[in-house]
Amino acid sequence: MHTDTEGNEYYMLTKPGTKMLRCMYVVSARHNKEHVIINDESAMNITTHTHLARINWIKKVDAGWKREHNPTPKDMEEMGKNI
Repeated sequence: MHTDTEGNEYYMLTKPGTKMLRCMYVVSARHNKEHVIINDESAMNITTHTHLARINWIKKVDAGWKREHNPTPKDMEEMGKNI
């Protein structure tokens, strides 16, 4: 997890066996951590409730995605997700 100066929390999953397919979860401090922005390189970019984001996370982990590293500022820049 990475926390920025505004209190937003960033989590990232990667899909092994692909050319670094990533999915970033941004827990929004502005929304009292009740909303999560899911930025998926496979074209999904949605804002959802924390509960639904957890379900999405579990589905990805069950499908083989791994939390291999904490997102770096470079990852955040590449994913284009600044809130």
